Amino acid sequence: MSSTKKPDFSSESSCLSDDTCKNSSENFSSDNLSPDNLSPDNLSGDLPSDPACLTNNKAHSFSDPSCFNQENTLNEPYDALNSPHDALNSSHDTVDLGKPHDPFSDDSMEYSSSILDMPDQKKKFVHAIFSNIATNYTKMNDFMSMGLHRLWKKKFIHMILQNHPENVLDMACGTGDIAMGLYKKNPLLSLTCADPNHEMLDQARTHFLNQGFTNNITWVESNAEHTPFENDIFDAYSIAFGLRNTSSIIQSLQEAYRILKPGGYFYCLEFSHIYVPTLKALYQTYSNIFIPFLGEKIARNKQAYTYLIDSIQAFPKQEKLALLMKEAGFKNINFKNLNLGLVAIHYGKK
Repeated sequence: MSSTKKPDFSSESSCLSDDTCKNSSENFSSDNLSPDNLSPDNLSGDLPSDPACLTNNKAHSFSDPSCFNQENTLNEPYDALNSPHDALNSSHDTVDLGKPHDPFSDDSMEYSSSILDMPDQKKKFVHAIFSNIATNYTKMNDFMSMGLHRLWKKKFIHMILQNHPENVLDMACGTGDIAMGLYKKNPLLSLTCADPNHEMLDQARTHFLNQGFTNNITWVESNAEHTPFENDIFDAYSIAFGLRNTSSIIQSLQEAYRILKPGGYFYCLEFSHIYVPTLKALYQTYSNIFIPFLGEKIARNKQAYTYLIDSIQAFPKQEKLALLMKEAGFKNINFKNLNLGLVAIHYGKK
């Protein structure tokens, strides 16, 4: 009697070299990336019509950024030695963030899937939903992923530290899980935590303060598309479950490339696309029904988690995101699928 081999849900693609990575069905090579060798059936969304927009590394302006470090919140000295805070554009002063506006007091924040195609509206909506769910964010992640997000983040942190960075930017830091993991592994890191949302950043700061971690940390309220940092200052740039929420993936990749040092690494952990058809169909059913239900019952915000599912489905597939990274200037691009492509880690070198 023949037996059927069960799929390994914890498996990942295995990298063959610095330039190639093998996924479930084919060899992936960053050297061979081009729009011509990617099947339209394997992509989600449209390729950029103007590739030049990916290679312009000119520094962006940043309107009213709110940059602050532990010196602003604690009565103890801040170690500014080699701190990226010194590399903030000189015109950007530290400001008092004050109390934020109630994000859902505006009726215009009602969710529609069309928001995904409107960058300005998407930016406002994403800011509103994260303000609304900040205090329940970690709890929802545990329920939604059945705890798997902790394993994904642990692997992500391990990958970042393999190249021994000294100066790391954790963009879209959220409640601080990645930053906390990096800091616990290496308290000597010069760590910058950035997020466009006041409430999420406040949750992260509180998390660090409760652990007594106060040294070598800079807190910056900034989005990924336009940061207040000068060129070439970070050894590593991490973004976990944040790239999907930006108003422009292209601009975010370009900006990451600009602020990384030559030889620095970009790392992205993000929900992606399962490559086993049967399991993909089961996951879509689970996502469309169960996750919004959880959002309503636990986070008291069904529309936030309806947006989550729509944004995952609209996010570029693994090969396309690798292509966009190459167009932004990165080299030695690889990705690793976790849990059959449910999430993927992309990384590349400047």
